[in-house]
Formats: sequence, C-alpha cells, structure tokens
Amino acid sequence: MHKVQVHQIHDKKKADLPLFQGLNQKLADVRQRAFDFFQARNPDTGNSLEDWFRAEKEVFGDCAAEFSDIGKAYEMRVTLPGFAAKNVDVTVSPDEVVVHARTNQKHEHSDKSVVWSEFESRDVLRSFQLPGAVEDGTVAATLEDGILRIVAPKVAAVGPVEVKPKAIAAHAA
Repeated sequence: MHKVQVHQIHDKKKADLPLFQGLNQKLADVRQRAFDFFQARNPDTGNSLEDWFRAEKEVFGDCAAEFSDIGKAYEMRVTLPGFAAKNVDVTVSPDEVVVHARTNQKHEHSDKSVVWSEFESRDVLRSFQLPGAVEDGTVAATLEDGILRIVAPKVAAVGPVEVKPKAIAAHAA
C-alpha cells in the first residue's frame, strides 16, 4: 500500500487555482465532444446521455469509481491501473475531492519484433462533490493494486444543545 499526497484547500475561492481551471476546461471539452457525437448521428434517436458518458470517458479518462458514506467518513475508491502513487494527486476543498492521475508511458520500438503497441500517456481527472464538510487535514489516500482509496472524515455534527428541565423552588412573599 502506497500513500498518496493529499493537498488541502482551505480557501473557498478554488476557481482561481490551476487544477480547477483545468477541470472547468475539461467540462467544456466534454460538452463540446458530447455535442459532436450528437451531431454525428441522427439527433432524433434520444441517445444524448450515452453521448455524454462517451465524451466523459474520452476527455476525463476511463476509470470506474465508487463513493460511499461509511458513517463518520466518506470513502471514495477509484480504479487507476498502471499508475504509481507519485503520479496521483488528491486535492480536497471544503466541498469537493478531485483526483488527478497522469502517466507518461512510452514504448520505444527498438525491438523489431513488436507488431503493435497500446502504450500511451494517460491523464485521468475525477471530481467528487461532497454532501457534507470534511475535517481539515485528515483526509488520507492510498493506492494499492490499482485502486485509489480516499477516506475523508466528516466534520463532527454539532447538534442542538439539550436543555434539561430544572426544578425551581417557589418562595412565598
């Protein structure tokens, strides 16, 4: 099991950070690519959701994910086969967890016996909106057997203060 670096963002103005600017650009690319798929086929067939999913996989990278509420924490699991922990970044803001993994795979064709190769560079970007706040600085991420596991402890809920009735003795005047 390898630890993955987790970056905590405390400022709510995350839109100014390069990672989130890149995320917004990729979302725009997904919209355009889904529209291209839509235009390339008969637009009346009603497969626009399939166009969107196909565009997301093409732009963001193909990785399966799972998001769970495990009581006192949120857990995210993301498939990242072929990625090393040093090539994975997890960024946590008050309301979102973003996973960015990249690898630069190059296959040199010095061996003349290679007929074809699918080695290529990959760039995966995945965002998880959090349904509640998480504790600052306590999010942990590990990568084992191609599965990235992120555990984000929830902020302890502060419930209403319980007021217990208190008997007060009446004094005669």
